[in-house]
Amino acid sequence: MLSTYSFALNDSSNEKESLMLNKHKWLIWDSLTVTQLAAVIQSTAVSDEDNPLTSNDERDLLRDELCDISDTLSSFGLQIPLILVVQCDSARYAAWHKIAGDQDWIRGAFCIQPFDKSRLAGTGIRDIDNWVRMLTDSDGTHASSYSLKSITDAEYAEHLRTQVAREKNLLAKSLAEAIIGAIVEPEPLTVSSPIGEGPIQSVVMRWVQNNVLATSQDHTSASANGNTHGEKE
Repeated sequence: MLSTYSFALNDSSNEKESLMLNKHKWLIWDSLTVTQLAAVIQSTAVSDEDNPLTSNDERDLLRDELCDISDTLSSFGLQIPLILVVQCDSARYAAWHKIAGDQDWIRGAFCIQPFDKSRLAGTGIRDIDNWVRMLTDSDGTHASSYSLKSITDAEYAEHLRTQVAREKNLLAKSLAEAIIGAIVEPEPLTVSSPIGEGPIQSVVMRWVQNNVLATSQDHTSASANGNTHGEKE
C-alpha cells in the first residue's frame, strides 16, 4: 500500500494537518490527498451569477494557485499528476465540464474533473471521497467498485444515437447518423472498393461528396451564372 497524506484546506475541518489556500470565488477548498500516484484536491463548486466561469482573471488566479501546489510537491520529489476534483450539482456541472475541457489556460499543468454523483450512479462510485480514493490508489484496492461489461456494435450505436439527438447542427447530425448506420449495417466491400477503405470511411467519403463538394460546386455554378447575367445586363 502507498503512504497517503491528507491535508485540510479550510478552517471548518477538524484535521490536525492543514494548509491554507487563498479564497476563490468559484469554489471552496476542502482537502488535499497526496500519494506517490497522484495529488488530488477536493473542492466544492460555488454558484455566483456575478462571477461566471468566464473571467480570465479568475482562471489565472486558480491556475497560479494550483501550479504553486504542483511546484511545492515537485520540490519534495513528488512529480505526480495534480487533479482538481470539483463537486457540483447538475446545475453547475455543465459550466465546470466546459472549463475542464478548455486546455488553452491549463497547458497540461493539471486537470480538472467535475464530480456530479447523479451522473455516476451506475458505476458503483458512492461519493466524492470514494472517487478521490480511486484516483490516489495504485494498488487497486477499490477497483472492485468499477463495473465493466462488453457491448455490441448495436448497443454502442444506440448510445451514439442518444448523443446525436441533441446535436443542433444539421450537417454534423447527418454525418453522425451516416456513421452510425455504417456501424450497425456496414456495406459489404466489393472488388472495386479502394484498397484500405473500410465501411465507415466509405460512408464518410460519400457524405463529403454529396454534402460538401456537391454543395460547393452548386454554389460556384450559381455564382458564375449570376456574374454572366450581370455582364449581359
